[in-house]
Amino acid sequence: MLKEKKNVLKTVGWIFVIVMLSACSDDYVDSGSLLGSWAQHDSYTITNDTVEYNDGGPYYDNSDPPVAYPSSSFTGTIKNNPDFSASSGVIIIKYTVPPAGEDVGNYTAIYWRNLTDRSVLLANAWDQTGTKTATLAEAEAKFTLSNAEIFVNWSIVQPQLKQSEFVATLPEERMAA
Repeated sequence: MLKEKKNVLKTVGWIFVIVMLSACSDDYVDSGSLLGSWAQHDSYTITNDTVEYNDGGPYYDNSDPPVAYPSSSFTGTIKNNPDFSASSGVIIIKYTVPPAGEDVGNYTAIYWRNLTDRSVLLANAWDQTGTKTATLAEAEAKFTLSNAEIFVNWSIVQPQLKQSEFVATLPEERMAA
């Protein structure tokens, strides 16, 4: 009889632990697309119509006095029709707020790859010959998914993490629901 009581108490104890752990966990919200905010050292906010990129600049070197390097942050209007749920792709934008040294109205691209519900590799197109074009037709010809390797060194790109992906709920709120 004593052994049966111990087994019942162990079972009740485990049930209590499982209930408490589930009451304290976060509920994951799966957006299933590239739309939203992504961050690592820099950040992207992507809507159906626009992209905002923030590199966190300006930057300063360690000289005395420090030399400031301008930010390469920008905002642009999406001009192609990317499939935001695809695992990889390219977004062509027209600058509305260009980075330092660029002009409003030029086009450029942002590539993505390895999209999951929590992370993605995002990279702005870049090469030494320039990554801006004057027209959408030039941008669509230049920035294709098949030539991403020309404009992105994927080996140095760190994953961006989906922001606001968890909705925290206190145990009391769950009990009331």
